Amino acid sequence: MEIDMTKTSEKTDFIIQRMRLRNSEKTFLLLRRYKGNESVVTIPDGVEKIGDNVFADDIEPNETITKIIIPDSVLEISEKAFAWCKSLKEIEFPKAIKSFCISFATCPKMKEIFVPESVEEIGFPSTKQNYHIGENIRRILFVKMIKQDSVLSSLKKWICAQFANNPAYILQNDFFVNKKHRSTLFYMNTSEEANVPEGIETVSTTTFYEFLLDKDSVPVKKVYLPGSVKKIEYATFLSCSHLVNVTYDGLFADLDICKWGFFTCLHFGKDGREITCKDRKPKVEKLGKGLQFERIIFIHHVFKNGGCMNKNQLQKLLKDTFGEEKLSISTIGRDIDFLRDRFKAPIVFSRDRNGYYYTDLTFSIDAD
Repeated sequence: MEIDMTKTSEKTDFIIQRMRLRNSEKTFLLLRRYKGNESVVTIPDGVEKIGDNVFADDIEPNETITKIIIPDSVLEISEKAFAWCKSLKEIEFPKAIKSFCISFATCPKMKEIFVPESVEEIGFPSTKQNYHIGENIRRILFVKMIKQDSVLSSLKKWICAQFANNPAYILQNDFFVNKKHRSTLFYMNTSEEANVPEGIETVSTTTFYEFLLDKDSVPVKKVYLPGSVKKIEYATFLSCSHLVNVTYDGLFADLDICKWGFFTCLHFGKDGREITCKDRKPKVEKLGKGLQFERIIFIHHVFKNGGCMNKNQLQKLLKDTFGEEKLSISTIGRDIDFLRDRFKAPIVFSRDRNGYYYTDLTFSIDAD
C-alpha cells in the first residue's frame, strides 16, 4: 500500500507526490496529475512512477496532448496513465522500464504500440484480467523477446489470449488481425505456407518479422495474398530469409508496396518486384550489389528500434540475415564507423550493456 509523504512542486503544471510503501522506508516520486495545456508534454526528470488518469479522465478528457516524453527515471507506469488523451499519437518511453501494461482504449489517435527493449513483462500474467489496448491499435512492435527464457510463439499466444474479449481483434488463418481496420498485426509462424485471410486490406509492418524466431516457430516460405489486400507496409517481411514465393490474387498495379516492404529478404527485392500476380511475371534480380548499403541500413534499424548489440552479436545476426559467411568483425566495425561518420548517427558504446546503441531513437536517414 502506498502512503503519501510530502507534496512537491518542481513544476507548476505537475502535481508530484513523494510516496512510500507501507512497512518500508523506501520512498519514490509519483506523478499524480498534469494540469498544463501543452501539445508536447515532457515529464520532469526524477519522477519514478506515473499514476492512473494523470493527464485526463472520463469527466475531463484531454484534446490537446499529442506527444508525451517520459524520462529515464520512470520505472513504473500505471495501466490507465494515458487514459482519455484523445489526441495522443506518440510516447517516448524510458529506457529502463521493466513491465508494460498500458491501456490505450480511450486514446483513439494511438495507432502503434512500441514495447521498449528493457521490458521483461507485459500485462497481468498472474491474473485472468484481459488487456484491452483499444481497437485503434494497428501495430505492436517488440524490440526483443519478453523474458530471456520465453519464446516468441508463447508471447504471441499470450497476446491473443489477452485480447480475446476485444471485438476488434481475432485470430484467423493463424494471423492475428484487427477486424475494424482490416489489417494484420502478426503471423503465428505455425506453417511454412501462410494464407492471409480474405477481406484483409493492409498487411502491416513486421507482420512476418523473423528476427525473433525461436525453436517452436516455423520460418515462412510461401505466402498467399488475396485480392482484397491493397497495401504492404514498411518492413512487413523483415528478415524473412526463407521466403521464396509470394502470390497475389490481383493486379500488381493495384498493390501499394512500400519500397522497404521486403527489406533484408534474400530472395526478394525491397520493393517486392518478385511477387507473382495476374498481370505480370516477376522480375528477378540478384541482390548482390549494394549489399554493404543494405547491411548499414539494417544495422541502423536495429539501433533505431532500441537495440543494443556488440560487434559479435551483429556479425551473427547479419550472417543469418544476408548469408555472408565470410563477414568479418572488422567489416562490422567499418559499417558502424560509416553510420557514425557519414550519417552522423548517435551511436555510443556502453560497457555496462556491452553493446552499441542509439542515444536518440528519433534519428533517421533518407532510407527510412
